[in-house]
Amino acid sequence: MSLRFLAVGSSDPGMVRSHNEDSGLIAPRLLAVADGMGGHAAGEIASTTIIRELAAVAVKGLLDDDHLVRAIERTKVALADLSRKDQARAGLGTTVSAVSITGSKMTIVHVGDSRVYRLRDGALLSLTRDHTYVQTLLDVGEITEDEARVHPKRSLLTQAVDAQSIISPDVIEVEMNPGDRLLVCSDGLSTVVEPDVMIKSLLKDRDTAVFELVNAARLGGAPDNVTVIVADLVSDAQTADARGVTIIGAAAEGAPSLDVPRYFGFNPVLIGIGAILFALLVGFGVNSWWSNQWHVTSNNGQVVVNQGISQKFAGIKLYREAVKTTIPLDSLPLFERSQIERGLLVGSLSEANETLLQLAQRSSVCMSSPTNCLP
Repeated sequence: MSLRFLAVGSSDPGMVRSHNEDSGLIAPRLLAVADGMGGHAAGEIASTTIIRELAAVAVKGLLDDDHLVRAIERTKVALADLSRKDQARAGLGTTVSAVSITGSKMTIVHVGDSRVYRLRDGALLSLTRDHTYVQTLLDVGEITEDEARVHPKRSLLTQAVDAQSIISPDVIEVEMNPGDRLLVCSDGLSTVVEPDVMIKSLLKDRDTAVFELVNAARLGGAPDNVTVIVADLVSDAQTADARGVTIIGAAAEGAPSLDVPRYFGFNPVLIGIGAILFALLVGFGVNSWWSNQWHVTSNNGQVVVNQGISQKFAGIKLYREAVKTTIPLDSLPLFERSQIERGLLVGSLSEANETLLQLAQRSSVCMSSPTNCLP
């Protein structure tokens, strides 16, 4: 049985912080919350970058844990590159907790202290373990839960997606049933609102649950940004819409994101020089490398797949149009449309075809029932 999420989310700056550094993502088979950190170093840049990387993965429909971890790794490389260029940004980073569905399997990829909870039969269970100094003390029995709540280093992370940390994302495969409810949130909720209060809200409809949870954090002082996603697991047979990718928080409020590495061992700055040398290097394997570059993009208002580098040099195309579809670009939800216009890099022609299948399904539903085609 194929499952998906029906979800609602909200992100709030809280009562103390001057702006929002959290970002979130809602898609039919992917949810994510990223809690940016860095203050003046602009943590919203980090959270926006990882959320937009995960959004690109969602658009492609490549939701296995390997692709999610690679999105995290690409973000980390981009943050390290920024910190080398601008020391004032050296402190920025982000947590990330992402939940994906592939077929009947649900997987969590997690770094930091944002959380994923499951509500089943009235019981709330945390499915993630905080990567914090205090959690380490709890694990070895050095402190109690009550001491952990007031510990002076309770916010000190042992893992984060940043320029300095060596990270090993937790990859957790979770048993799931239709009717399970998930809560994905930043620590702006989990450190302020008690579990029994969460349960009372989560037993209500999704919109009310999200409103009440954010409000509970604000009533508790909300010293940090608060991001909440409430999602129900349903079978595809229960719902049919073309809901695409929705982003919330800083990523939806215009926060900038970083360019992430797209070409292994290949600096985009050198594309022009590489183009000049292309003809000379074909015999040494460049043609093989070029032939394995695939992009889902658009041409004349239609979705297409290009092979090669989606660039021109001196008026010469460095790519060929390998697949032309009849999918109108303007029939897709807004976020997917923007991703296609920028160009989606995929690993192979088969991955490109999987992405086209996802886009064709969304396009069909959007054209037949626009009210079910959400941004």
